[in-house]
Amino acid sequence: MKIAVVLHEDRHTDPGLFLFEDPEEAIAFAKERAREFDRRGQLDETLTRPMTDAGWLYSASLGDDGGCLRVELCDVMERP
Repeated sequence: MKIAVVLHEDRHTDPGLFLFEDPEEAIAFAKERAREFDRRGQLDETLTRPMTDAGWLYSASLGDDGGCLRVELCDVMERP
């Protein structure tokens, strides 16, 4: 089973990890959050080939202060 994981890193807040069953919901959430945390108007939503090759569905850089969000698909592993 795969889940969509939203990772949010921002030095002004605690890191955030949000889990979604639906990747489209995860992307919509990440986009909304990126716009909310874009303090300097430097939002960059560029998604490069290496990012997509790594399984990323969305990426947002929040500017030169180092904040970022990404959405990626992850396998859910059961305990042995």
